Amino acid sequence: MIGQTNRAGSFTLPATAMTLNRQPPQSRSGWLDVVNLRWNIETTIVVPGAFTSGTNHFAHSGSPEDKARLQEYESGPTANLGKQIAKGFELTAVLDADVSDVAKAIVAVVDMPFSTRPFRVHIDPANDGAEIVNGVADHVRTDMLRNMGLADLLKPSSAMDNAKKAS
Repeated sequence: MIGQTNRAGSFTLPATAMTLNRQPPQSRSGWLDVVNLRWNIETTIVVPGAFTSGTNHFAHSGSPEDKARLQEYESGPTANLGKQIAKGFELTAVLDADVSDVAKAIVAVVDMPFSTRPFRVHIDPANDGAEIVNGVADHVRTDMLRNMGLADLLKPSSAMDNAKKAS
């Protein structure tokens, strides 16, 4: 499943969530991804950084549909801010980054034994900070689930097997 994640203000960068063993979840918050563990569906979210070689990463970055509002922004205190941000991202891009590293990371996750796969993997040659931000969010989500008595949602479960045995 190819999804979107907002990692840089108004710029929308691609993210990939792959679900192993079953149908991909339609979740953007991560909550459905952990609920699927009760069904023994593992989800690994693959977060690629900006790969500017071998891709057309910035060519189709977001632009407002409301052209009147865009004109207002471009003639006010934020004039040229979008261009400055794009230029800043270009300055931080690792020019020789190999986009095939994303595919290699996916293969590595698929090859891992069931129940050992990570919830999220970052492949970001520029190290833009998304790994730290997502790590904090994942930590908070983990603590909340534990505090709610739902720690079983953090790992694949034998709940389905137990339900089958009980019936």
